[in-house]
Amino acid sequence: YHFLFAAIVFQTAAFFTKSSAIAAGASFALWYLFRRDWKIFLTYSIIQAASLLICFFILNTKTAGGYYFHTVFEIGNRLFFPQLISRFWADYIFQYWLLLISLAAAGTGMILRKRASLSLVALIVSAGLTVSLGKQGSDTNYFLGFTAYMMIVLAENIPIRKPLRYLFLLPVSAYLLSAMPLNINFIRAEKEQFRINTEFYERFSDLIRNAKGPVISWDMSLLLANNHPIYFEAFPMAQMGYSGVWDQKPILKAIQNKKISLMVLYFLTPALKGDRNFTPEFINALAENYQPIGTVKTPWEGTPYWFFYVPKKVQEGK
Repeated sequence: YHFLFAAIVFQTAAFFTKSSAIAAGASFALWYLFRRDWKIFLTYSIIQAASLLICFFILNTKTAGGYYFHTVFEIGNRLFFPQLISRFWADYIFQYWLLLISLAAAGTGMILRKRASLSLVALIVSAGLTVSLGKQGSDTNYFLGFTAYMMIVLAENIPIRKPLRYLFLLPVSAYLLSAMPLNINFIRAEKEQFRINTEFYERFSDLIRNAKGPVISWDMSLLLANNHPIYFEAFPMAQMGYSGVWDQKPILKAIQNKKISLMVLYFLTPALKGDRNFTPEFINALAENYQPIGTVKTPWEGTPYWFFYVPKKVQEGK
């Protein structure tokens, strides 16, 4: 049982690194449940659940509730099925071949061994957890665990017999050879896209440095670099606003009273009614009380321009 306890330690550490890592532990428990090995199933499940709860209690107590607030309450749990589908098709299209090869290998392994493998159970559980990709703010890193289990399934179930082994090794080799140039081109494109634009950062820093009051900026790192505190963090506040667990009235009142001296955003108010980072109420208050004074071209394709907003009375006074 010392291997079992070691697995519990690593599974607990993995869960508190990324919650979707629970797929490994859940698969292990299901595996022994299906095999009706009640002793291992109950021992593992009870100790694993207890270790997770104890660690959660310690973390939440030490942070005065901050751990739960930032990892559960703040981000919300709204799922968007269209986003899940679009992410899967747009960002994961090239992995379909790996999935098909892995499932074919798993099926072959089941036929030859006359039973399913633990890795296949893990792949199925991990596939269920990819539904979290439909959450706002998620990205393709939510597929990393799923991809890892595909490769484990493939490695475990490639047939030993030579004719069948070659049948799988050929498409795997073709997949790897075709993936390499795509990855190299992607890295080059990303490096070019995110190269430093000196003019952009200098103008951005000058405006923030000269601001006399609170500043709201989508790029919060430059607030700290220019000795401005982070007054408002857009994404989590918007998500809590949408979920109804945060009262927007204080920030809306600050905007209506023109307490914010400068806002640096990636949109013009007539073009956006609301998105995952800013609620419609926030944007309406912005449109009524602020107006843009200029734009700066950014180094990024996703947000090609940033717009600088100041209170309307300041602009009219000029």
